[in-house]
Amino acid sequence: MLKRLLAVLFFTSVVAVNAAAQEVEVDRYNINVRIDAASSAVDTRASLSISNLGQAPKPKLFLRLSKLAR
Repeated sequence: MLKRLLAVLFFTSVVAVNAAAQEVEVDRYNINVRIDAASSAVDTRASLSISNLGQAPKPKLFLRLSKLAR
């Protein structure tokens, strides 16, 4: 019981730290998709409008894509 409680407290603290560390917010996004059923291909373009909520400038912004994206 104590191990489970400690695990839950650890998980909660990690989630809280990650939530507090989010200093960037997406204001707007636009996603355009073109599907070519004949060749089983999808062309997707996304544009983002992002605001920095923190006090310091951000030198990098990381976006995560699927392994299948090119």
